[in-house]
Amino acid sequence: MRITNNAVFHQVTADINSAATRLFERQRQVASSRRLATASDDPVGAGMAVSLRESLAQLLQAQRNGDRAEARLETSQGVLTNILSILEEVKSLAFRGVDSTYSSSDRQNLATQINQRLEQLLSDANTRSLDGYIFGGTQTDVAPFTRNPGPGDITSVAAGGIAGQVNAELHGALKVVANVPGSTVFTATSPDIFSLLITIRDALKAGNVPGAQDLANLDAAVDQVRVVSADVGSRISRIQDIQARSQNDLLTLRGRLSKIEDTDVAEAAVEFQQAQNVYQAALAAASKVSQLNLLNFLQ
Repeated sequence: MRITNNAVFHQVTADINSAATRLFERQRQVASSRRLATASDDPVGAGMAVSLRESLAQLLQAQRNGDRAEARLETSQGVLTNILSILEEVKSLAFRGVDSTYSSSDRQNLATQINQRLEQLLSDANTRSLDGYIFGGTQTDVAPFTRNPGPGDITSVAAGGIAGQVNAELHGALKVVANVPGSTVFTATSPDIFSLLITIRDALKAGNVPGAQDLANLDAAVDQVRVVSADVGSRISRIQDIQARSQNDLLTLRGRLSKIEDTDVAEAAVEFQQAQNVYQAALAAASKVSQLNLLNFLQ
């Protein structure tokens, strides 16, 4: 009889401990909203969670790359819009200088206005953002264009490191050129834009009519800036499309990770109540066994 009672006692104790462990685990899941506390809770799920987190980290990095590239290109496009406006104004002033009714004094006044646009053009060419000089190619820490030394009007502009593409690695191993090398804007035509404006300015300053070839070259420079601006706009749109797909994939990955790691609150609440009922039943059973043993002892 003593062996039987011990066996019953151990079984009841085991049932209570098991019920208490299950109750504690359900209580933890409800309180923390986390299904996995340690890898041992679900080794397979924990392994999948590690893989998903690695994928999430890569995707988030790609999104940061995309955000940075988009911001840089949008800044570049804004400056290109300014440059295009400057060239259009210079074009208008230069064509006015062809008018035979204009005097030398009138043309000199036009030259002054073009010189102001030239100064603004150089300033725009050396625009700097958080990533460095936007037209510096791969050398973004040094001003890409420098004027002639000394006071007075600009007589020459020297180009430094203005070549080289910077690629942004986006979601899906896709790459997009994230910069606008100055070589594609300011020196893509011959003569370069700065030399062209200097020539037109100096002709008007001397009271002369701008040359026909200079005006044709100015048209070519305007067209080149338009082409570059359109290409930048196309790249911005592509980045936005990639980022949108990336965001969808991000939500999917987070959803899969949540199913593995996070608690279904409604389901956990039901399981917690069930575990609590089982625990109470185990305690009740233990109480009855204890009472039975006491009766047996008294008899």
